Amino acid sequence: MRTIEDYRAGCLVYLGDSAGRRYTAGMIDAGLREALDTLRLYVPGRETVCREITEMNGNEAVLFSCDPDHGILSVRDGAGKLLRCSVSLWNHRLYLTFYGPEVPGAGEKLELELSVPWLIRGLDGASQTTVPESLCLTLMKGAAASAMKIRARSITEVFGKRPEDRAALMDQAMQLEREFRNELNIAARLRSGRMSPWGK
Repeated sequence: MRTIEDYRAGCLVYLGDSAGRRYTAGMIDAGLREALDTLRLYVPGRETVCREITEMNGNEAVLFSCDPDHGILSVRDGAGKLLRCSVSLWNHRLYLTFYGPEVPGAGEKLELELSVPWLIRGLDGASQTTVPESLCLTLMKGAAASAMKIRARSITEVFGKRPEDRAALMDQAMQLEREFRNELNIAARLRSGRMSPWGK
């Protein structure tokens, strides 16, 4: 399992700064956070949980206290049938409003597919890494692009730095970011089944 140290070292390679003289751990960690957020938009982490409806008001179910970082990707009844509903979060409680003829009752169990944040062991107190190994290098590339943008903004305030230094860094960052997003697009299409792993 890769840790934050592995990710920092990989990012430094993409940044052309293996010794870490120009990019601090703080810059890289900020880049990793941004890249993880972008990764989740394209390829959400998934977790399935069962929850009992604690209260029912008409076609609205009150479920449970909920972590606001967890989005709901799908809701199924006890038999596995996909239910049509909208989701809202208020005061740390999850509310589901059902549409159509299938409205469950209080006490029934629902299967929720959650979108969960991706984690890197050692970043922000995470005790495990959940980023798939297949996306590790892609994530490093995205984090490096973000770190370059941070550095580009910071060197404009340093006496003696030329404007073209900032422009060159931003160009490199934008190229890495394009590659990062292209790779995420491919990963998202593969996961959804809209693209064969063999490109056919």
